[in-house]
Amino acid sequence: MKRFVLTSTLAFLLISPPAARAQLDDFPAKEDLTRRVEKLEAEVKQLRSELHRLTGSSSGEQAAAGMQRERPAETQHARIAAQLDSPTEVEFHESPFYDVVQYLSDLHDIQILFDPRIKEAGFDADTATTLIVSSITLRAALDLILAPHDLDYVIENEVLKITTSEIAGDLMETKVYDARQFEEVPVDELARVIRSTIRPDSWRQVVHAASGGPLPSRFTSGGEGGGAFGSGFGSSPSSTGTRPVKSAAIEPLGQFLVITQSQRGHREIATLLSELNRIRASGPRHMQPAELPSATPRADEDLLPVPDDSGSN
Repeated sequence: MKRFVLTSTLAFLLISPPAARAQLDDFPAKEDLTRRVEKLEAEVKQLRSELHRLTGSSSGEQAAAGMQRERPAETQHARIAAQLDSPTEVEFHESPFYDVVQYLSDLHDIQILFDPRIKEAGFDADTATTLIVSSITLRAALDLILAPHDLDYVIENEVLKITTSEIAGDLMETKVYDARQFEEVPVDELARVIRSTIRPDSWRQVVHAASGGPLPSRFTSGGEGGGAFGSGFGSSPSSTGTRPVKSAAIEPLGQFLVITQSQRGHREIATLLSELNRIRASGPRHMQPAELPSATPRADEDLLPVPDDSGSN
């Protein structure tokens, strides 16, 4: 009965809203009913606008609607990225790896798929996994789960895909960064900082600065080794024994930086720039001297090298 009354009222408003307002004057609780009518009128207006957009009354509106239909991938990518930064909790003990990932997929309502190539790399999705954490981001939880197995994740084809670190490192994306916020720092200097601190072994050998000359050799040479997720892009020798191919690139363009890197590399760049901007915005501060270790070796003691955990000889 309530649905019939609401439908009848809505139809009446569509035909003649002013007449409906006049009829309501005779009802008790006029102010309350008036508010209801105003709300219904706003809803009707919104429905009319949406219907008008969907039908496309002009070629311009049709083109705009077409542009909107072309953006779901971007929207889905942004939604997955937002979920990666949302808090999560995991409590698994000796559970199959697949079950842990499926739990996170259901909890955060995002599709998480396995790259079939991880099986070729020797990883078994039934591997026992133990992880008990809370109040951390989904991104951090995935890092804790994937890192021990030399796995990584990428957002690709509107899903979150789990793959090997090597494959993730080979998937390059090009983004443009606005460096105008660092107006006191030459853009080519900012590029050099990024190259020397973010995955330094991934960059191409020669990159030209804004002045047109090549960057100094210390910024263009790539070293061996890698981070927590394996050896990084192309830092592993190929099967033919040739030197690794370095695919990442960074080019200053006016007050912008055009950077080609992996998704993880871009996340690290964004974190670095955010930290630099935070420090710049905070203004100059009095620098406190660094605290020395409580136990400092004597001058006549030999300093032992830091153990190499990479397993290289």
